[in-house]
Amino acid sequence: MIVDAISIKENIQKIRLAALNYLARREYSASALQKKLLIKGFATHFIQAALHQLIEEGLLNDKRFCEAFITNRIRQGYGPVRIAAELRQQGVVEETIAFQLEQKESVWSECIIKLQQKKFSSTPDSLKEKLRQTHYLQYRGFRLDQIKESFKIKDKI
Repeated sequence: MIVDAISIKENIQKIRLAALNYLARREYSASALQKKLLIKGFATHFIQAALHQLIEEGLLNDKRFCEAFITNRIRQGYGPVRIAAELRQQGVVEETIAFQLEQKESVWSECIIKLQQKKFSSTPDSLKEKLRQTHYLQYRGFRLDQIKESFKIKDKI
């Protein structure tokens, strides 16, 4: 029985070290980190125990991951729709995603204008060009209302 308890602690400690190695490089969501550790061959129940410890210690935090992820994707020129979809794929809870994206609401118009200036040389003068730009911006994850607003702002500039 004592040997089993030591073995359990050793397994959890090995998983903890592997998880800390991943977290030392960048933030992860709990779900994404769990997948990484499963691929390494660790047992699910030991992984969950180790992740629970890391969450309790504040070393693993989905909210912090979400903030860093959103900031990085905004810097890359992506909009809220695409970012939210990617966060869902990373296993982040919908409430966390909605709250974090709401905190960045003021950034989207500036982000979309920068992206338009970088990608397109001028304001669309034809319907075809406007549709092309709209399609591109939707692909990047911006909502139609944000795109329409950006065209109005760009016309004023």
